[in-house]
Amino acid sequence: MDFNFIKKGENTWSFISFCLVLKQLKISSYEVKLPVYIVARCNGIQHIAAMIKDLDIAKNVNLLSEIESDKVSDVYTKK
Repeated sequence: MDFNFIKKGENTWSFISFCLVLKQLKISSYEVKLPVYIVARCNGIQHIAAMIKDLDIAKNVNLLSEIESDKVSDVYTKK
């Protein structure tokens, strides 16, 4: 079996940990102790932008993107 796909991940060790937990879950019940990372950048403003359907605000809080790129917007640093 070719495991080169593991090396392509952003965080190899986190991915391996996830795979081992998933394997254990298939065998029996298991208490998962992996950390959950949450990016809460501007999330209150994200909710407001979604509720009022404001596209300009949505672009500035990463709900929508103008172009296809990995650039992250931050409404707090926007002038």
